[in-house]
Amino acid sequence: LHDALPIWLKKGRERLRKVRQLPAGKRRKFVNMSAGSVALWGHMALGFPPHKLRAWRLNVARTNKWIKGRGSLEVAMQINAIPLDDPYFRVRLERLKLWLELVRRCGVLASSALVKAWEQSWTELLGVSHRWKIVKGPLAATQAVLMDVGWTACQLDSWMDDLGFAWHIDASDPCLLARIELGFIASLKRRQCVLMSQQFFGQGLES
Repeated sequence: LHDALPIWLKKGRERLRKVRQLPAGKRRKFVNMSAGSVALWGHMALGFPPHKLRAWRLNVARTNKWIKGRGSLEVAMQINAIPLDDPYFRVRLERLKLWLELVRRCGVLASSALVKAWEQSWTELLGVSHRWKIVKGPLAATQAVLMDVGWTACQLDSWMDDLGFAWHIDASDPCLLARIELGFIASLKRRQCVLMSQQFFGQGLES
C-alpha cells in the first residue's frame, strides 16, 4: 500500500515522522515558526474558516504529541498550549489586529465609506447559513470571526461581546487594541469551555 502512494504524500509522511522524532521544544518551535507560517499564510486578508482552523489545530496537537487517538482536542490544547501558541486564539487575534490597523490608517476621509460597507456586509452575512462561503476580504473575515465568537457588531464603531458588554471602537485610542485583545481572549476562552462541555455525549469535562 505504501508503494502505491503518490511521491508527494510519501515525502510528507517521511517529514512528519522526522518532526515527531525531534525533542518537544524543537518540535514545538518548528510547528509554530515554520509549518505554522506556511499553513496560515494569507489568513489575515482572506480569513480562516473554522473547519480549516480545527484541522490545523489538530495537526499542531498531534505533531506535539498532545493528543492521541480520539482524545479531546480542546482539552489537549488548553492544557498544553498558551493562547498565543494555539491557532484558535492566534488566528483570530491577528485578524482583529489587522482590521483595527486598517481602520486607523484609513482615517476620517474613508470612514463614511467604511461605515456603509460594514453595515451592508454584516447584513449579508447574517442572511446566510454558511457565512464563510461568501467571505471575501478583511472586512467580511473580521465580521465572520466576531460572529463565530458570539459578538454583535452591526455598526463599524459599536460592538457588543458575548456577555452584552459594549465596546466603542475608536481607532485613535492607543489603548484600544490592548483592551480588545483582553476582552476577545476572554470570549474565546468562554467559547472554548462551551465546546468542551458539549463533548463526550454532553458530559464535557465531568467525564
